[in-house]
Amino acid sequence: MQDAKIKHQPTYVEMTIDAANPLVRYAHRTRMARSVDAIKWHLPAKGVFVDFGAGTGLLLESVRQFYPDADLVGVEPYMKSSFPNSARYVAGLSDLPDSKADVISAFEVCEHLYDRELTDFLEGCQRILRPDGHLVLSVPIMQGMTVGLKELNHLRIHGVTRSEERRVGKECRSRWSPYH
Repeated sequence: MQDAKIKHQPTYVEMTIDAANPLVRYAHRTRMARSVDAIKWHLPAKGVFVDFGAGTGLLLESVRQFYPDADLVGVEPYMKSSFPNSARYVAGLSDLPDSKADVISAFEVCEHLYDRELTDFLEGCQRILRPDGHLVLSVPIMQGMTVGLKELNHLRIHGVTRSEERRVGKECRSRWSPYH
């Protein structure tokens, strides 16, 4: 009996900034650079930066390169940091003290929250931000050609058939068309 092949599960980095697809790689590297720039605009050298939905900590690791003395915090209840020396992790905003954060980011996270969770997030941000603090948000573009590229890349990573790619491509094209 032959051993079943175990398919490699790509890491977040392999699916984003190191993706095989050059368009995906470019998009994610550009998004990461812009995210870091947005944070650098507001974060003092020894400030407190909180990344809500930190995932594996890639953004925190990138910010750490510019802010060796800052207090960087990842809010992430589901994943462990791939860069444990870059930041400390907490499960939720409720674990953080009032009026201490200089910058809070939530990059491509809010679209995953239910209404009550979004309200809790915004109230938590208001509580932990300093009076002159900044909340920096982004949400993905989820219509037009972007959806098609994202879906086709997802299918390629997860190993679907060519006919499935064509079906999804056709479905996404119908979303782009002004005639649907």
